Amino acid sequence: MTTNSYSGFHSLPAGTCLHNTYLIQETIGAGGFAVTYKGVRKDTGKTIAIKEYFPPSLAVRNEQEGLYVLYPFPNKNTGMFQKGLRRFLNEAKILKSFQELESIVSVYDLFEENGTAYLVMEYIEGLTLSQYVAENGTLTFPEISELIAPVIHSLAKVHERGLIHRDISPDNLILGIDNKLHLIDFGAASFESIKSTQNTVIVKAGYAPPEQYIPNGKIGPWIDIYAICATIYFSLTGSSPTESVHPSDTDLSPVLANLNQLLPWQYAILEKGLQFRPSDRFQSVNALYSALTGTSENNQDITILQMNMPKKGRTRIHTLLPKRHNTLRPVLFSVLGIVILGMLVTALARTLTERTEVIRNYSIPTQPAISSPPAKRTATPKKPKIFVMPDVTGTTTKKAKKRIHNLDSTIRIDVSYTYNNTIKKGNVINQSVAGGVHFTKGQLPSISLTVSKGKKSSVTNSPKEKKPTKKPPDYKVKNDDDLISIPLD
Repeated sequence: MTTNSYSGFHSLPAGTCLHNTYLIQETIGAGGFAVTYKGVRKDTGKTIAIKEYFPPSLAVRNEQEGLYVLYPFPNKNTGMFQKGLRRFLNEAKILKSFQELESIVSVYDLFEENGTAYLVMEYIEGLTLSQYVAENGTLTFPEISELIAPVIHSLAKVHERGLIHRDISPDNLILGIDNKLHLIDFGAASFESIKSTQNTVIVKAGYAPPEQYIPNGKIGPWIDIYAICATIYFSLTGSSPTESVHPSDTDLSPVLANLNQLLPWQYAILEKGLQFRPSDRFQSVNALYSALTGTSENNQDITILQMNMPKKGRTRIHTLLPKRHNTLRPVLFSVLGIVILGMLVTALARTLTERTEVIRNYSIPTQPAISSPPAKRTATPKKPKIFVMPDVTGTTTKKAKKRIHNLDSTIRIDVSYTYNNTIKKGNVINQSVAGGVHFTKGQLPSISLTVSKGKKSSVTNSPKEKKPTKKPPDYKVKNDDDLISIPLD
């Protein structure tokens, strides 16, 4: 078995045949629970992507007569492995139900083999959005708006079925050679009501909103809306709004101060989408789409900029202007030019009026002029005090409880115990709410601490041997009949 550049992962070697149909060519990605390969169909030669469920923390791969079989680690890890496998299979079912959406990656096949499962998907030739920005620089607001609008349009259909993606980021958006963004990786999604609560904490730093860091936080469209706006922010600046995930207060002006090149309505969209409280953001992706495109929520026809991406050299995105017919007379050019100019001015004025009206309907505050950073508001409501969850791993249980209750005494602290070979007995192994998470008083109902019971002895204790009881002397008392009589003369 061979390894590749993805540290900690043992990928399938090139040439491995799966399901007697698909040939592995190379590894193109690896994460905490899966490895993704580029491959081809043996019968048609069509290029496909193959995603393999393989969490290295829960299982190990072993080669047996040319087969690469996954074996879950024993004990409770086996149950965790199976739970993750069910989630992986659920992702495939989710993606299959959205094959009609052009901005969502298509699924071709799903099968179980080698002790795990494989997902065969459409292979998108291109770069992730994060790779594109790293290689070519940042985008303008009109460019990223036109690119991401179809994704938002497709995501609205996903939300209508009660599904929230929960993991939108530049790494999960691929800019294909078709000059379109494609949303991938629904591994964190689930078919849960948007009014329900999530059972696990699934976050991507810089793109997950504050409520996603909290166990049992409410699931809703506002989670994906925050992630989309954070992705737009990345496209404009080249960095994630990490500092704005848990700001020290609810004022986003310092975070967005370097975006003073935006028009006021553009600035207002990002400010509303990145709000600390879910209730202060757009409440549906349709509302976000309308604000970006200047259309009403009931009329979502998309006009996409024509863009060209050269096959060689650095990839560039630019609009292609319509070609003029070179046989027209100069006089006709002048007349048409005046007419077209008038139409453009009228259309531009109407568009700006409509967009201003759309933003106003969502109560977005008016922003300062383009040439100067946005001014802070003179009158602001009283802001709640924000606490930062300490990292208590490695400390004693008593000290951990004291540090948490010093911040908020209303938090219930649940403690469970398990053996650990590295953490000292009585010290905290992990915590359900990670250190660094910001929260307000009463926002966290409880936190769970896992405490070490110390090393588990590998030698079983045998029962103590009973001391032998003291036996009486080994002799007998003889009767008189047993005595030897000697006759006397």
